[in-house]
Amino acid sequence: MVQTPMTEARRNEIAYLFLLNQRRKDGVGTLKPNDIKRQICNTATELEIPAEEAQEFVHDMMFRLFQECFPMPGKEKES
Repeated sequence: MVQTPMTEARRNEIAYLFLLNQRRKDGVGTLKPNDIKRQICNTATELEIPAEEAQEFVHDMMFRLFQECFPMPGKEKES
């Protein structure tokens, strides 16, 4: 089987899934808003990315995890 080279979009998707999986396993260390914002901004600085983008990324990821933990009544995934 010939495998095509991995695209940047697919690489990003896999990285996101790895992070989601890690958060599922390890949980969230704190829910203190100031601590979270500081950690996100510090990490964004280390990665040389805009803090706003980092905050949006983390927000989307954590919102997805929150929805998994607390699905709306009647919207649970069927096993």
